[in-house]
Amino acid sequence: MARALSVLLIEDREERAEEIARALRDHDFDPHITRAGTLAGTRDALCEGDFDVVICEHQPGTIQAEDALQALGECTTDLPLLVISDGIEVLDAVGGIRAGAYDWITGHDIDQRLGPTVARALREADTRGRHAEAMRRLEDSEGRYRELAEALPQVVFEIDEDGHFIFANRRGLEVFGYTEEDVASRIHVSQLLVEEDAERAMQTVRRVVHGETLDTGDEYTAIRKDGTRVPVMVHAAPIMRQGRPAGLRGVLMDLTDIKRVQERLRASEHRYRSLVDTMSDGLVLIDRRGIITFANQALANITGFTLDQVIGSNARELLDEDNIAILEEQLRQRFSGERLGPTSYELEMVVQSGARTPLLITSTALRDEDGEVIGSLGVVTDMTEQQRTQEQLRRSQRMEAIGTLAGGIAHDFNNVLTAIIGHADLLSAEAEDGSSTEWHAVQIGEAAERAASLTRQLLAFSRRQPARPQVLDLNRIAGGMEEIFRRLIPEDIELRFDLASDLGYTQIDPAQVEQLVMNLVVNARDAMLDGGVLAIATRNATLADDDMTELFDARPGNYITLTVSDTGIGMDEETEARVFEPFFTTKANTGGSGLGLSTVYGIVRQHDGTITVYSEPGEGSIFRIYLPRTDRPAASASRAAAGDREALRGSELLLIVEDAENLRTLVQTMLGTLGYTVLSAGGGPEAIELAAAHAGEIDMLVTDVVMPEMSGTELAELLIVDNPQMHVLYVSGYPSERALDAERTDARFSFLQKPFSAVELGRRLREILAPDLPDA
Repeated sequence: MARALSVLLIEDREERAEEIARALRDHDFDPHITRAGTLAGTRDALCEGDFDVVICEHQPGTIQAEDALQALGECTTDLPLLVISDGIEVLDAVGGIRAGAYDWITGHDIDQRLGPTVARALREADTRGRHAEAMRRLEDSEGRYRELAEALPQVVFEIDEDGHFIFANRRGLEVFGYTEEDVASRIHVSQLLVEEDAERAMQTVRRVVHGETLDTGDEYTAIRKDGTRVPVMVHAAPIMRQGRPAGLRGVLMDLTDIKRVQERLRASEHRYRSLVDTMSDGLVLIDRRGIITFANQALANITGFTLDQVIGSNARELLDEDNIAILEEQLRQRFSGERLGPTSYELEMVVQSGARTPLLITSTALRDEDGEVIGSLGVVTDMTEQQRTQEQLRRSQRMEAIGTLAGGIAHDFNNVLTAIIGHADLLSAEAEDGSSTEWHAVQIGEAAERAASLTRQLLAFSRRQPARPQVLDLNRIAGGMEEIFRRLIPEDIELRFDLASDLGYTQIDPAQVEQLVMNLVVNARDAMLDGGVLAIATRNATLADDDMTELFDARPGNYITLTVSDTGIGMDEETEARVFEPFFTTKANTGGSGLGLSTVYGIVRQHDGTITVYSEPGEGSIFRIYLPRTDRPAASASRAAAGDREALRGSELLLIVEDAENLRTLVQTMLGTLGYTVLSAGGGPEAIELAAAHAGEIDMLVTDVVMPEMSGTELAELLIVDNPQMHVLYVSGYPSERALDAERTDARFSFLQKPFSAVELGRRLREILAPDLPDA
C-alpha cells in the first residue's frame, strides 16, 4: 500500500509539479502536493499546514534555496528540505546543504533519486524524533525524581562508588546543617558518620559495587555539621550506570523521633485505654457473626450490663426483632463492601432494666492486613437526652408560635377595647349624674378595663410587652388575678390569700409581675395532684447584714415579699438545687418545658430582687420573692371624674392617623370634646397630603404604629423633617422596638398603649404639650 505523503512544493511550473508527483508515486508514495509560488505564500503554507517534506525548485528569478530555508526556519525546524535545480553549481549545492538543506537533486535525477531521498529523509526524521522523545522522557524522569526528592520530608541522598555525596535534597541539607556548596565539594561518608560506622558504611558501598545484594534498614550514628550526634536508619538501593552499580541512592531516617515515639507508645496506649474507658459514648467492635469482641466502660454503662456480660455476647440479644433487622442490614452492607466509609444509623436497645434506649451508631469498617473487612467499629451515643432536648425545642417553638398568635390577637383586641372604653367615656361624660346611663357607662368601662388586663397578660406571654417598671401595689396585682387563679386550679385545691394591709410599694413591670406570679401558681398547682392548699401572702421585710446567708444574696435594706406555698409533693435536695436552671424540669412526661421557674428567677433578678425556695419531699414547697421597697405610692389607676376634664382641655392642632375608621372617628370625637382642632387621615399617604395642604404648624402627630402602606414610625420620620417642632405620640396595641427607641432617644416622641380612655389620652396630651402645668 502506498504511503501517504504531504508535500509543500515551492515551484510555479505545472509540468515540474507533475514530474515530481509521478516520481514519488513510482516509489510507493501517495503524494498530496501543496504548491507555493511566492515567499509569502511559502510562509503561510508552512505555518498553517502539516507537511512531511518540503521540495524547492532552485532557479534564477524565483524563490532561491536560501529563501526557502529562511522561511522554513521561521515556521518549523523539523522538516527536511530537498532542493531541485536543472543546472547545478557545486558551490551552490554544498552551500545549500551546509545551510540546512537535506539534499540537492538535479532535474535529470528526479526519477531515480527523488523517491529514495525522500524515503531516507523520512527515516532519519523519524529516528531524530524518537531520539528527541527519548531525551525528553529522560529529562522528565530526572525532573520528576528531583522534584519528588525535594518534596519528600525525609532525607534523600546519592553517593558514588568512592563514598562521596553527589546529591542531597533540601531536607538533608536542613537536617545535617550543610549547604549545596558543601555537597558540590564532595563531602565523604566519613564526615557524616562516626568512625566505626563510616568504615561499615564503606564496606556496604564496596559490596554493592561488586554486585552483592544490599541489606537495607541499617542503623548508624550520624554527625551533624555542628557536631551533634543522632541515630539514623538508612534504606538504600544501587545506582545503575550502563548495567553496573555505580553508587548508592537512598533515604535516611532520623531515629530520634521514632525512638521518642516508641518511648511514648506505652504511655499513649495507657492514655488510649483511659480515654476509651472514660468516653461518654460507647465504643464497640462487632465481628462478622455479630459477636461483640470489644467494648468500653461507657457501653456497659449505657446497656446497664457489666463489661464481662457485654463482651462475647451477640449484639442481637440486646435488640428486638425490628432493630435486629436494622443491625443485620448495616452489617451486611459493611461486610459486603457496599459501604466503605463511616455510616450513621439509629436503633433502639433493650437495656438491663428492660427499658428501650434510643441509640445513634456511627460505624466504620475494621480491616486486616489484606484489606479484608473483619469487623465493624461503632461509636454508640445514647440519644435519650438529645431527644428530650429536641422535644423541649419543639415545645419552645410551639410556644413561640402560640405567643405570636396571642400577640396578634391582643393587638387586634386592644383596638376593640379602645373603642369600647372611649365610647363608654363619652357616654359617661354626656350622661346626667346619678342616671342609669352613667351607671351603665361606668360598668362598660370597668369591664373593658378588666379585658385590657387580660390582653396585657397575653402580650406578656408573647413577649411583646416591653419592661416598663412602675411604682405599684403588689397586693393589687396579686388580688386582681384571683379570678384567673380560680380558673387555673381544680376544685380540690384551696386558694388562700394573706395580703399585708400595710404593704409598701415596689417598682416593677406590672406585666412581668403577673407573669412570675402566674408561673409560681401553676408550678404549685402541678405539685398537688391530690389536692391541697395553695397560699399567696405578702409582707414587709427589713434585712440586716446578719440576715444574709450563702443561699440569699440580697443587699441589706427594706423589701416587700411575695410568698407562694403549696402542700404538694415537695422536692429533694438535688432537685431544689437545680430548680431555677433553664430547661430543668421534673415534669418531662407531662409536658413541662423547664422554663417557668427560670423565667421567674430572671424577672426577679432583673428588678434587683432575689428568690428563695424551701422544700422537703412530701412536705410541699415555699417560694419567697424579695423585691426592693419604695415609699412612693403608686399612681392611681382610676379614671378622672367628669369634673376634672376641664384640666385636660387644649387648643392645639393635632393630626390623627388611624387606619381603623371607627377608632379614628372615636379619637377625633374625644379630642374635639377636649377643645383640640383635629385633622384626621386613614393612612400615611393621606396624612402627608393633609400636612402639605395645611398652611400652619401642626403641634402634634397622633398615629397608630401598625398600618398598611406606611407604618406610623415611617410617617413620623417623613413629617418631622418639615415640622421639626412637632410632637409625635405613637399609639398601638403593642409597642414596636422602633417606637420605643424613638421615645427613649428623642423628647419629641412619646408612646401610649391601647386601650386608653378619653381621660388617659387627654392627660397624656397635656403632659406632652404643656409639661409645666400642674397635673390634671
